[in-house]
Amino acid sequence: MEDDFLEQTRDRDIDLVVVTDAEAILGIGDQGVGICTAKAVIIYTSIGGIDPSKILSVTPDVGTDNESLSNDELYLGWQHKRVRVKNTTISIDKFMQLVRKHYPTNLVHFEDFGVANAHRLFIRYSPLDGEYVYDPKGETK
Repeated sequence: MEDDFLEQTRDRDIDLVVVTDAEAILGIGDQGVGICTAKAVIIYTSIGGIDPSKILSVTPDVGTDNESLSNDELYLGWQHKRVRVKNTTISIDKFMQLVRKHYPTNLVHFEDFGVANAHRLFIRYSPLDGEYVYDPKGETK
């Protein structure tokens, strides 16, 4: 995972990391994955003044529960049932370790995770400085 992370971020000056599992994007899931990036660019660029080229948008492919997508030969995602909380925690923890190791001062914004994951991420990461976790009740920290 670290080799892939470094390959994708090599020589990039990154100020903000936006992470989503796409489960809660307007009820359309994976099909709306670009919405998180667009929202981050609009909000953090217009209000926060962050250069859009310094935003890293990450969507871990955790599968899909949409059978028509999973059976479609043109579907680019992992064609398996969506991985649930325990395995997702391991992946997100590894990812967060990489972000903290290579970009220790960056803001990390968790966006549009499914309710179970959003709540768990809120509890797990909200005590840390620099994490902005979307809470399923619509509150932020």
